[in-house]
Amino acid sequence: MSRLLAIITSAMLIAAPGVFALDIVADGASDYTIVTPDEAFENVTYAAEELQSYLQRISGAELPIVREADAPDAARIFVGPCAASEAAGIETPAWEHFTARVVDGDLFIVGGDGEGRPLDRATRTGTLYGVYGVLGRFGGVRWLWPGETGEVVPASATFTVPDDLDLADGPDFRIRSLWVTYRNPGWLSNDYYTWWRRSGQGQDISGNAGHAYSWMLGDKLFDEHPEYYAEIGGERKPMRGTHGQICTSNPEVIEICAQKAALDSRDIVPISPNDGSGFCECEQCRALDVPEAMMPWGAGEMVALTDRIFTFANQVADRAHEINPDKLFGHFCYTFFKQPPAELEDLSDHIVLFFAYGCHWYRDPEMRKLYHQHIDGWSRYGNPA
Repeated sequence: MSRLLAIITSAMLIAAPGVFALDIVADGASDYTIVTPDEAFENVTYAAEELQSYLQRISGAELPIVREADAPDAARIFVGPCAASEAAGIETPAWEHFTARVVDGDLFIVGGDGEGRPLDRATRTGTLYGVYGVLGRFGGVRWLWPGETGEVVPASATFTVPDDLDLADGPDFRIRSLWVTYRNPGWLSNDYYTWWRRSGQGQDISGNAGHAYSWMLGDKLFDEHPEYYAEIGGERKPMRGTHGQICTSNPEVIEICAQKAALDSRDIVPISPNDGSGFCECEQCRALDVPEAMMPWGAGEMVALTDRIFTFANQVADRAHEINPDKLFGHFCYTFFKQPPAELEDLSDHIVLFFAYGCHWYRDPEMRKLYHQHIDGWSRYGNPA
C-alpha cells in the first residue's frame, strides 16, 4: 500500500492560501469533533480513537469523540460510513478502500469495513486505513517498525487539509503481510499487530496457503486405509501432527481432500503439503516426477517434486471447484516444490500461488538470481500470486 503511507515532503506540510484552507487544528486548539456512526463496528471506533490520539500527539489538541446522534451542527470529522456520509453523496468503498473528502467544512473519512476486532488479521478495516492515510499525508506520521521507536510523529500546532480534499485510495494487493521474525514472541505480539495495521497490512480476502494435508485427511483413516498415506522405504507411514505426507496419486485421497477443501469457510483454502519431508515413494507418485528436473538440496541435489505435487493440486482444486465454485485454493511454491514444474503444461485457474522465500536468502546474489528465475517460470501459468 505504497500510496497509503507515502513519504510526506516538506512542501506538503506547509500551509498555503487556497491549498490547505481547512484548519482542523490551529495554534494547538480545535473546534472540531470526531463523529462515529451510532452503531459503529469496533474497528471504526478504534479508527476514531487512533485519529484522536495522533492529532493530540501532533498538536496537543484533544478532539472529543461522539456518536452521530450527538454530533454538533458544524466542524465535524465523520469517521466511518454513516447517515451524514450517505447524505453527502459518499458511497461506501470496497473493503479496505477509503474515501477522504471535505464537504461544507466537514471532513469525511469513510472506508469499506467488516465486523471484527481491529487487530485481527481477518478484519477488513478501510476506515482505519483512511485515518492512517490522512495522518500520513497531512501530518507526516509514519510507522517504520513495531513499537514507539518506530514511529515518526512530527509536532505541529496546526493540522490542515485541503478545503477541496477528495481522495480515494486503497491497497494495490489484496493480501499484505510481513513477519518481523519467523514466529513473533508473545511480548512483541501487540506491538507487531498494531504496527501491522498502521503500516497498511491486512487482507480483504480470507485464507492462505498453509500446510494442509493433516486437516484435509488426518490420521483417522490410517488403520483402515494405509494406502492413503505416504509409502516410505516400502512401508506406509501415518502422519505425525502437521508432519508426514499422503499418497497424492491415490484417486480416493484426491476426492476426500477435494470434498474437505470445498466445504471450508475460507475464501482461499490452503491445500499445500504438510511441513517437512516424508513424501510418498510409491511407484505411482514417483512416476509423476521428472528425473531431469534437479534442484539444489543441502550439499547436493535432488529431484524436484513440483510436477507431482501440482498434479495433485490441480486435481483437488478442479474437483473442489465443481463442488463449490466460489472457492480459490492456496498453494505454496516452497522447499521441494519451489521451482516451476518441468512438464506440467497448465495449472488450475482456481489455484493462488504463495511464494515462501525468506528475505535473508536474498543476501546471496546467486540465490537471489535463482529465485527470480523461479518466479519468472511460475508466471507463465498466469495464476494469481
